[in-house]
Amino acid sequence: MDYLFWRLKAEDLELDQVRCYPWILWMVWKARNDKIFNGLNRPPEEILNKVSCECKAWLEATQKSDHPESNAVILVDDRNSATTGEALVIKCRTGAAWKENEDTCGLGWCLFDTSNHHIHLGLKGTRKCLSAIHAELLDLIWTMQCLIDIKAMCYTFETDCKELLSITDLPQDWPIYEAELADYASLKGKLPHFNLSYVSRASNTHADFLACSARIRGCSFSYVNAIVPL
Repeated sequence: MDYLFWRLKAEDLELDQVRCYPWILWMVWKARNDKIFNGLNRPPEEILNKVSCECKAWLEATQKSDHPESNAVILVDDRNSATTGEALVIKCRTGAAWKENEDTCGLGWCLFDTSNHHIHLGLKGTRKCLSAIHAELLDLIWTMQCLIDIKAMCYTFETDCKELLSITDLPQDWPIYEAELADYASLKGKLPHFNLSYVSRASNTHADFLACSARIRGCSFSYVNAIVPL
């Protein structure tokens, strides 16, 4: 970290070379998790190629979303037509990480544009809740509140938890979550359009990774930003 944030700046390197370092750390961390949790070995060449693609895509996405005529981050509707801003958001994916023998659970979400590049994200560590399903519900509520706060009006949400769809479709069958479902209904009422659908876990790696990263920190915190945390 000392080299990355201080000594690196003193070296005669191009700006594009310096920009890629946080992405290298991020991709190495992801490759490490793939090896530990999925038994996958990523070749160094593959990691570096991924770094180059992700860094370039991130820069393009953030440049496109810089609209001088609006304070909103992005504003879209569920028909995928942007009404302010140039980058088009089509979905926000959520994920939670909960373990019975741990005191902290993790929440995560990731906002994507039409090119499937993430342009905003959030992760949160919070005290242990009732169950994994409860954590997924809390994550959805927190995600909706975050997007409203940053004026990123994405109306399409995706989750890899099928039970969450059941809870939100039939709230009367889940009286144990009455308070949380009231919050959910209140936030949903603030959105002109809203759609929650299922996505496979294999397609939800970004949000799940953020949630797991939050859980293993073992403390309460909240991070919402366009920049990937180290």
